Amino acid sequence: MKAESYFIGSNNARRSVLQRISGLDIAETHWKVTISDSMSKSVRCRGLQWTWYTDVANSGMGSYDTKEQVHIAAKLRWAVPILERDNEVFVYVWTEVKKLLGDDPEVNRFIVDRNVSTEGKGFAIGEYLTDFRRYYEGNGVNLTQPEDGLLEWANRRE
Repeated sequence: MKAESYFIGSNNARRSVLQRISGLDIAETHWKVTISDSMSKSVRCRGLQWTWYTDVANSGMGSYDTKEQVHIAAKLRWAVPILERDNEVFVYVWTEVKKLLGDDPEVNRFIVDRNVSTEGKGFAIGEYLTDFRRYYEGNGVNLTQPEDGLLEWANRRE
């Protein structure tokens, strides 16, 4: 069975998790439930990314109707250059894929959507978030403000 993760940030989420746990069949299978009372800063950075993607999608700026479309566009604009600078394996693979498939924007979005991640160890998430924020706030999008120190922590860990 695939692992399931639940983030409990509301009473509805808590009820949902309790309902899921109460429905587990313990006669046939053993279950492991892990509870953590806080999320790591890197997890909060990921959450901030998706909050900002939603902010941009809801702003009407550009042609992005969904947070997923904003995510793909942001990976193309900021994650790919960071990976090209910092990851030799990525450079090799990206170069070969581009040679093979060309430079069609739709193909690039497809490849980036399925093969480029901002969650890898050593990825410069602070730089990515800072560049994203600078661009969209500079273009008038009101982004949700992160908790104190989160972006500073992300930039220091690089």
